[in-house]
Amino acid sequence: MKRIITPVLGALLLAACTTTPADEPETVIEELVKATGAEAVEAVDIDYTDTDNWLCHPGKDGDFCDVDLTTTIVNADGSTAKMESTPAVDPGVDCFYVYPTVSRDTTPNADMIPGPGEINVVEQQFARFNEVCRTYAPTYRQLTLTALRSRMMGQTVEGLDPTLNYRDVKNAWETYLREENDGRGVIIIGHSQGSGLIDRLLRKEIVGKPVADQIISVMPLGMTIHPAEDGEYPMPPCASKSQTGCMISYVSFRAGEVPPETSFFGVVAKDGGRAMCVNPAALAGQPLDTRMSNASQIQGFGEGVEVNTKFVSLPGLLSASCQSNNRFDWLAVTVNADSSDPRTDTIAGDVMTAGKVNKDWGLHLVDSNISMGNQIDIATAQIAAYGAK
Repeated sequence: MKRIITPVLGALLLAACTTTPADEPETVIEELVKATGAEAVEAVDIDYTDTDNWLCHPGKDGDFCDVDLTTTIVNADGSTAKMESTPAVDPGVDCFYVYPTVSRDTTPNADMIPGPGEINVVEQQFARFNEVCRTYAPTYRQLTLTALRSRMMGQTVEGLDPTLNYRDVKNAWETYLREENDGRGVIIIGHSQGSGLIDRLLRKEIVGKPVADQIISVMPLGMTIHPAEDGEYPMPPCASKSQTGCMISYVSFRAGEVPPETSFFGVVAKDGGRAMCVNPAALAGQPLDTRMSNASQIQGFGEGVEVNTKFVSLPGLLSASCQSNNRFDWLAVTVNADSSDPRTDTIAGDVMTAGKVNKDWGLHLVDSNISMGNQIDIATAQIAAYGAK
C-alpha cells in the first residue's frame, strides 16, 4: 500500500531510439547530426586491451560488477527473506553488455571516465549476470544526455561525432573476441541506446559469420527491434527458455495505457514489420521476477516491513503480457495492487517532463528491473542448453 516513487533522475535517463529498422543506412544519431548541422570530430580509437576502459572485466581492479546485490524478498503478507547473489566460480561462458544513455557529461559525446550514471546502471542492469557468466561491459563514447536534451529542445548539437558510439562498441567487441573469448559462448545484453548499438553489431558483424555459432542469446531491451527487408529478425525471438541463438526484446508500458501515437517505442515498421516483443516471464514459465532498487525506486513499505538492502524483490506484484495493435507492439505491465497488504500499489519507471509523466516513454526507466530475475533464470537454462550441444 506504500508507493514506489518515480525517481527525479527519471527525467534525465533518456534514450537514443529510432522508429526505423537498424539495418537502414542512417542511425538515429546520424539523423540527429543531419538535422542539427553538427559535424563529426576526429577521435582516436580506444585501446580496449586496457582494462581501465571497461566498467566490468574479469581482469579489472575495481570491477563495477563486483558489488553487493543482496536482495530482500517482500511477500504479500509482509514477511521478508534475504536472497544473496553469488558470482559463479569459473563459469564456462561470457556476457557482453552495452549500457543505455546515462552519461551526464556536458559534451555531446561522453568521455571515457565512468560517472555515476554508468556505474549505477551497470549495477542495476548487468552486474547480477556474474551469477552465470564472466561479465564484460566496455565504457564507450555514447551520445550524452546533454546532447539529447539539446536536440529535444531543437538546439544545434555542435561537435557531435555520430560514429563514435558504434565505433567504440565494435572495437570493444572485436578486442574481446581476439583477447578474451577463446571460443566461449556469449550472451549479449543491452538497453536503449546500447540495444540499438547491439542490433547494429548483430546485423553487421555477427549474423552470417562464424562467431554467430557462439551466440547463446541476445537481450536488447528498451529498443524497437524490427525484421530486415527479408522479413527476418537478426536472430529469431526466443520461443522457450532453453532455446539458444535467439533474441529477447521488448519495450514496456503500464497495462491499460496504449502507447501514444507520438511514441517512438515499439512502432510497427513502414513495411509492416512488427516490433519484437518477448515476455521473459512467459518464456521462463514463472511470474514476473523484479529486482527494484530500494534506494531510488521505493519510498517505503507498510508498518512492520523493514528493508535494509539495495534491491527488493516483490513476488506476484507484477505480471505482464505482449500486446499489439495496428501501430505498436509492447509489453503491458500490470501491478497487482492490494491496498490491504504492506507492499507498494504502484511502481516507478516513468520519464517525467516538466513535472508530468511523459507517456511516450512508457516504463522505460525500469525495462530491465521488472524482469531481472527472469533474465537470470533464462540465461541459466540457455547456458545449460548451449553446453549440452
